[in-house]
Amino acid sequence: MASNLTIEQGHSIGMGDVPMLGDKRMLILSLEDTVNEETTGAVVIGNVEKVPRTTGFFGIISVAFNLLSSWLTVASSMILGLDHGGSVTVLYGLIVVLFLYGAVALSLAEMAARYTTAGGQYHWTALLSPERNKRGLSYCCGSINAIGRVAMIATAHIIVAQLVLAIVAFHVPSYHIERWHTFMLYQANNVITALYNLFILSRAPWTHNVGFFIISIVCLAVTQPKQPSHEVWYNFTNDTGWQSDGLVFLLGLINPIYGFGGLDGAVHLGEDCFEPAKAVPRAIVNSLVVGFITTFFFAISMLYCVRDLGAAIRSPTG
Repeated sequence: MASNLTIEQGHSIGMGDVPMLGDKRMLILSLEDTVNEETTGAVVIGNVEKVPRTTGFFGIISVAFNLLSSWLTVASSMILGLDHGGSVTVLYGLIVVLFLYGAVALSLAEMAARYTTAGGQYHWTALLSPERNKRGLSYCCGSINAIGRVAMIATAHIIVAQLVLAIVAFHVPSYHIERWHTFMLYQANNVITALYNLFILSRAPWTHNVGFFIISIVCLAVTQPKQPSHEVWYNFTNDTGWQSDGLVFLLGLINPIYGFGGLDGAVHLGEDCFEPAKAVPRAIVNSLVVGFITTFFFAISMLYCVRDLGAAIRSPTG
């Protein structure tokens, strides 16, 4: 069903005419009273009157950073980087990925500044694609995005289950991890996370990142002796069987890349924040920067605290 749209001049147009708007026109869904200075020059798509705007600039950065959780995702898959290049891949790979995802972040920020929509990628595809292909391309883009989001959430929860069981196996050598143990703990984690998001996160959002400070500070304080700096910053290991160190380094980038897979999180909050044409682009870029800084610090802390990287790689649980 085509939606009626209203622009500044007061004329009604169809959804298919969105790309034909001039750069300085305002697009609002049937809401003349929402045309104001904060969105001048941007295209606002969505029934914004029914969505209460309760999130400020710093709030949306915090939400975007929590959606990324870069330090946690990199930590949970660090074995992939250590197994493909060692500490060099983990640390310098983060710097490489910062520039790669920086280009992605700037592209998303540009689109979010011009077309403010909680739909994000699939909506932009519908707006900017050729007329005869926009429906099919938009459907494909939305489907890929939805499937990717489900897959990423599933991997995040299964990794938590694997980490918990690995801790148990480390302290109880006689314990043998069964697949159904992992599956049951995975399902329990789904339930706990849902309850946390529903009843705790809105009242105590700081709890989401308390683990970052506890793990980083405690590990640095109690670990003695620490790894020498040469092992942390210059130790490149290639035990994969591949002859090319460059190829091994590229394979190991899956570790830092995993930490920024949810970079578009702020885009989907465009209808919840004040001045979305400004706040969302800044939140995208700032969440990348904050995510990199916290992840880089965390990775350095862990690499100095792991006494034997080879033993960690060869352990049954990784």
